[in-house]
Order: sequence, then structure tokens, then C-alpha cells
Amino acid sequence: MGPETIFEYDLEKGKESSDTYGSYAVRYLKDSGFCVEIGDGYRHNIRLEAKHWNRLLRIIRDGELDADGVAAIIHGLMWHGLRKEHKKTFIAAIKSGAIKEIKE
Repeated sequence: MGPETIFEYDLEKGKESSDTYGSYAVRYLKDSGFCVEIGDGYRHNIRLEAKHWNRLLRIIRDGELDADGVAAIIHGLMWHGLRKEHKKTFIAAIKSGAIKEIKE
């Protein structure tokens, strides 16, 4: 049995969802701890520990980096799970509060 999914945000539809398998999405997972998966739920995914995810959210949400810095995170760190066409939706969802910090 795999980890429990506790939150899903569909990046293709730009909204919270309960079934994002096969869609590019942000998923909060709980197994032995909490982590965040970004990707299609199949082959193109990355996973981050909750503490690192929360820090990345604060960096993007609070404007700690300029556009080049945010691009370095998205296109450098997250490139395998976050497609370029979902960048604007991803950033907007963070800034609007639709994608929140994960509570450990």
C-alpha cells in the first residue's frame, strides 16, 4: 500500500482536485512522514521533504527572489516534474494561497 494523498492541486486545470493521477499536479503525501510530489503521478515526478517544500513556498510566495531566481528553482530543481506550461499556474496558486505549506 502506498502513501496516503492528503492534498492535490491539478496544475493542468488550475484547481484543487481529488483525482490527479496522470495529470501534472502538486500532491501532499503522508507515509512515514510528509512529502510533496510534483509531476504526472507516473514517470515525471520529483519529491521533496515537507520542510524543504515549505521553505520553497515561502521563497516564491514572499518574493524573496527575482524572476531569474524563481526560474532557477522551477527550471533547475523542478524541471522533471513541473512542465514549463504550468509555471504560471504554479506560481499563481502559491501566491493566492491555493497551494499552502504542508502541516507536519
